[in-house]
Amino acid sequence: MYIAFEGPIGAGKTTLAHLLADELGPNVQTLLEGFERNPFLSDFYRDQARWGFPMQLTFLLERRQQLGQIVSGSETSLQITRYSRKRYSLPSSSRETN
Repeated sequence: MYIAFEGPIGAGKTTLAHLLADELGPNVQTLLEGFERNPFLSDFYRDQARWGFPMQLTFLLERRQQLGQIVSGSETSLQITRYSRKRYSLPSSSRETN
């Protein structure tokens, strides 16, 4: 079983996941988003248009690694993610021009 909690910072995702993990027992794997390891997060809060894409890409790659852990891991996995539905793109200065 795979359960994902998505929502903004401070919504209670981690608290809910830990409560549910306690109820489900010792075979539950809780995967937290490593926002403190994202090197673009502080830049993102200063300039969202410039740093949104690299920040989200870093989170996406981390989630991909976590999914690998889930496949080879326990019976039940809880994943916590601060997911943004806002779309970010590469800054125009980073795009190739023909």
